[in-house]
Formats: sequence, C-alpha cells, structure tokens
Amino acid sequence: MKTVHYYENQQHILSQLVNRVPVCGQDIRIKGRNGKIKDILEITENVYRVQVQFEPAAKKRTITVDNKKKRR
Repeated sequence: MKTVHYYENQQHILSQLVNRVPVCGQDIRIKGRNGKIKDILEITENVYRVQVQFEPAAKKRTITVDNKKKRR
C-alpha cells in the first residue's frame, strides 16, 4: 500500500492510501473536479506527491424568475 498526496500548486487537496500510483497525464476526478496529473514525486518508497492541474470551473448562471402574479 502506498500513500499518495495530491496537491494543486502548493495547496494540499487529498491524501489517499492506494495500491497503484497514478501515472503522468492521467485524467482524474477529485471532489467533483476534473483534472490531469502533471508531475509525480517519490518522497519515500511508500509516499508519493502528485501535482494536479484542475480544469477551470464554469460559473453557473442564475436564472431570474418573475414571481409576479398575472392580473386579469
């Protein structure tokens, strides 16, 4: 079992205990966000540091609803 620490820039995102270490360029989904693995650094034999580049999140538009009642 290997410990994998995921980072975006210098911000720690997730730590996982896994059997297989991910490879560079692999698509990944963490906390509902899609991204790609950019770099993998082996700290020790069982500990890895993985740099992730997330896709920019699209901003959701709010739909304005006309709550006025129609008069007859």
